[in-house]
Amino acid sequence: MQQNIWLPGSGVVPVGSINASKAVEDYDPSLMLGRNEQTGDWHVFVKDGPHDHQPFPVMYIGPELPPYDALQALLYKNDVRRHGEKIVHAIERRKAAERERLDKQHRDENAEVAEHIEWGMRQMGAHPNPRIFVPSEKG
Repeated sequence: MQQNIWLPGSGVVPVGSINASKAVEDYDPSLMLGRNEQTGDWHVFVKDGPHDHQPFPVMYIGPELPPYDALQALLYKNDVRRHGEKIVHAIERRKAAERERLDKQHRDENAEVAEHIEWGMRQMGAHPNPRIFVPSEKG
């Protein structure tokens, strides 16, 4: 059975998270432990992240927190202290590439929809962009 403790400023927290948080901060004070409330998964965060200095996840732990020693071993194995900045940059590069891919996909889909609308309006004898020709006064 998981025990919880109430801490001022933190509210009710699982006792295991206190030990895990200490393991992360003992490993490197620039890192912190955090939990995604939507998924329940635990992550290690860089405290001073790239987006307005907000915490940024650099290592996935999972839904269950390992004990202090196991978490320390995991941090050392992944060498988060030395590779934390590289991990942040790699994540940012992947996100930028995915954003670029999605932007291109959306532009292509928008162009296709515009072509379908134009075709449909022509079938109805109209045009989405009416063209008016003004005759020249030459003549």
